[in-house]
Amino acid sequence: MLDIVLVLITLHLLLSFVIVINPVSQSFEEFLSIPQGFGVKRCLLRTAIMCFILGIGELIPKFGPILSLNGGSTITALTFVFPRLFYLRIERNIPLHIKVFLYELIAVGIFGGVASTYSAINDIRKVFS
Repeated sequence: MLDIVLVLITLHLLLSFVIVINPVSQSFEEFLSIPQGFGVKRCLLRTAIMCFILGIGELIPKFGPILSLNGGSTITALTFVFPRLFYLRIERNIPLHIKVFLYELIAVGIFGGVASTYSAINDIRKVFS
């Protein structure tokens, strides 16, 4: 049963990676004016992108702290702080108790994001020192 689960997770990661990397590749192709059809330039660019990703993976011994830094800084802001802040800016007739609640959530998100970012930076310092 464990082997089946491992095979399915590996298959999922391989197939989803193609879906995730495709927009990045297409953006670079558009930026470099590479034709959309199958060709040598397109294959070389996509191979170079994969080599770059592989190089980053090999150069960074432990990627977990970098993921923690990303999650603590940008993901917290994008999912916890900004939606509430934008809602407060867009909506005009918000009752006071809702405003107070939203500002409390924003404060908790900022505090959590700063604490997580600080912790991730300390972990990165430990790994690379």
